[in-house]
Amino acid sequence: MTDNPRAATQDEIEKARAAAEAAAAKLAKLQAAQDEKTAQEAVQRAERELEYARTFHAGWQQRASDAVATAGTSAVEYDPETMGFLEGLIRMGVGRENRRAVLEAGQRAESIMGIPTAQSTVPEARFYSPDIVAHINQIIGAEVTRRNAEFRDSLDTEREKFISGEA
Repeated sequence: MTDNPRAATQDEIEKARAAAEAAAAKLAKLQAAQDEKTAQEAVQRAERELEYARTFHAGWQQRASDAVATAGTSAVEYDPETMGFLEGLIRMGVGRENRRAVLEAGQRAESIMGIPTAQSTVPEARFYSPDIVAHINQIIGAEVTRRNAEFRDSLDTEREKFISGEA
């Protein structure tokens, strides 16, 4: 052991500097290996993406046909699951029309009884457009959008798994 504290500190500094240089060299070597691995993975992903694109392109017509078939194409067949919904819409439209018929009959009764319009207790019959088709279109559009988003997500997931080498 040396009596000079400055020399001892200098030795420690040199040892620490050598250790830091060795660690920096090791870090640079590891970083270079990681960069090379990342570059290789990028090349492999690009190759798999091209392979997936070729495969998908070769079979897109069958997949499109299958996508329609699995979703169901017949909109005119009886489906007991949707008839309840349609019955509800029909009842709503009938209810509106029935109310309007009652109001018109009440107004007619007031007219026959000679009650002036200013003293009428029966409100004017408002016409409710039984725009059930627009309502159905809105519901169908929302459901189509939701199901299509699920389908698109499945396609994206399939593609990503293939490109990542998971499939």
